[in-house]
Amino acid sequence: MIKNKRYIIILVVILGICFGWNTNVFASSVSIKSSKSIVDAGETFTITVSGSDATGKININVSNGNVSSSSSNYVGGIIGRAINKVELTDEIVDGNVSGAKYTGGLVGSTEASGSIITNGTMKGTTSGGQYTGGIIGQSKYTTTISNSFVENTVTGTSSQVGGLIGYADTSSTSYLTTIEDSGMKSSVSGGQYTGGLVGQDTGKIVITNSYNQGTVTGSSSYTGGLVGGASTMSITNSYTTGNVTGGNSYVGGLIGNSGTTTVTNSYATGDVTGTAGNSVGGLVGSASTVTLSNSYATGNVAGYDSNIGGLIGYNTGGTINKCFSSGNVTQTYSSANANYIGGLIGQNYATINNVYALGNVTTRVTGSSYVGGLIGYNYTGNITNAYSRGSVNNNTGSSRDVSIGSVYSGSRTNIYFIADTSGADSSNYAQRIDTIGAYNDAYAGFSFTDIWDIQDGVTTPYLRGLIIDPKNYYTTGSVYYRQGRGTIDNPYLIYNEEDLYQIRNSKYGHYKIMDDITITTYTNWTPIPQLYGSIDGNGKTITGLKTTSGSFIKQAYNVSIKNLTFKDIEFKSNSAYNGIIGQVTGTATLENVDIDGGSISGGTTVGAKTYNYTGGLIGYVSSNATLTNCDVEVDVSGKQYTGGIIGQVVGEFTSTSNTVTGGISGTDYTGGL
Repeated sequence: MIKNKRYIIILVVILGICFGWNTNVFASSVSIKSSKSIVDAGETFTITVSGSDATGKININVSNGNVSSSSSNYVGGIIGRAINKVELTDEIVDGNVSGAKYTGGLVGSTEASGSIITNGTMKGTTSGGQYTGGIIGQSKYTTTISNSFVENTVTGTSSQVGGLIGYADTSSTSYLTTIEDSGMKSSVSGGQYTGGLVGQDTGKIVITNSYNQGTVTGSSSYTGGLVGGASTMSITNSYTTGNVTGGNSYVGGLIGNSGTTTVTNSYATGDVTGTAGNSVGGLVGSASTVTLSNSYATGNVAGYDSNIGGLIGYNTGGTINKCFSSGNVTQTYSSANANYIGGLIGQNYATINNVYALGNVTTRVTGSSYVGGLIGYNYTGNITNAYSRGSVNNNTGSSRDVSIGSVYSGSRTNIYFIADTSGADSSNYAQRIDTIGAYNDAYAGFSFTDIWDIQDGVTTPYLRGLIIDPKNYYTTGSVYYRQGRGTIDNPYLIYNEEDLYQIRNSKYGHYKIMDDITITTYTNWTPIPQLYGSIDGNGKTITGLKTTSGSFIKQAYNVSIKNLTFKDIEFKSNSAYNGIIGQVTGTATLENVDIDGGSISGGTTVGAKTYNYTGGLIGYVSSNATLTNCDVEVDVSGKQYTGGIIGQVVGEFTSTSNTVTGGISGTDYTGGL
């Protein structure tokens, strides 16, 4: 019911549909004005219709606000079908509108160039078949929607469904759809070509200062947070916040698929999912010539098959500048042919400058190829000033890399990946940044005066003028905040047990222990999986370290430890490698590292043979070890290769002024040092 509405309401003029009048509503240009600003239920009021060929008055008795003709075409809350130009201003539809083909919350179909809707509002639901929109079901030729909003759901059972316009027919380049200062506040669902603002535009569309805050669900291809599909498109200062789900190919946070595409100062924050098909992106599913600047996507992206990216699934050329994505990217199909998956872009042909990706990349199947933390496959296009932070999962497949899966052509300048958050050691196409705590001087070539910025000791690099994403901060996810930079000159500072435990999250870091530490929380210590850096014990003591997993550090690469004492340790393990460090690959340098009491025992059985490498300080060194002024007072027992300091060294062993006190026992290859 409509009662005491203090605005002009024009609800039901469905000519040729509900009342059997001529569906060709207007002979020529027409303006509409109501005689009432306050309408009560059951009250008769007057609408004045004027134009060069139509002048008259229509009396309407408003009994309720719903317009329903589910089996009829051309249904609108105000006008069913406008053959010639229509202009509506300050119109509000408060009821629900439902029809078949060509259904609009305000107008079912506008069929002349120059139609304009200004300050329109649709408060009720809109439901129909093909060509269903919250403001206009179908618009032809040049059409403008300004300062207009849809506040309730739009549902279409067929194709071309949009929050504002279902289908915009602007196939000639001389025609244009313009949407400005307008928005969709609820959900949109439909079939092929479903969009938060526009389902499909066949020509050119310009969207400025507009938004969609609701979810968008398309049961087929071409689904977008703002636009499902278009030939030529420009989006400026616009955004989406709802999740977008497409039932087949071409799904994007802003755009499902488009030809020539320009996106400026715009963003999408919802999750984007393609449940089948390919070409899924956090901002754009697929585009031909693309110009993206100052834009970003933060939602997680899940695609079924190929061409999946945190920002763009697939493009065939253009430029991308000052953009980023932060969501995780996942490929869900079980086919080994699911390829081209990237943290930023799945498959790229564009020139790229000043971009980054923060999310992890995961493929479901073994055999997926062209997978990268930044770009899956760079067919062509130069890439300058870029980095990635996330990991790429370890499913087998060709052309997988923490940065770029594979490159066909194009130069690469100043491309980086962060090692301790990605878990990777090297890249074929990018330089390694050891720790997330690296300052701006580690990112050579980045302009930190006008394009990039960083909060030293707090964030990774981010782009000026865009948001600082939560994943830019060290404290997000598995990254543990600590003082220092993690470099040799400015190491991470370790004050307590938790700081010590979190070494595992920055394996390339350099550390300095600032206080004596007694282990009371991690009473069955899980070894630090890998360490590539160094630990300066600073003369401090770690007391009460106990584990059933064999070591304090499981595996170290070219590691250095100095000035540190372990007191009252207890290592019991079935692991093959046992000691303060289980296994060293490369070089180990230990100086003034002491053990003050305790025991280490280890051994494992493989088949019929029992073996292990057990040492007081190191179980196994694959290359060479240098130990200086180490005092080891501990009982060591093992199977094969047991030593008071090192179980086995394959290579050179240099020992200077080291002492061992305690019992040593083993079955084969047992030595005092």
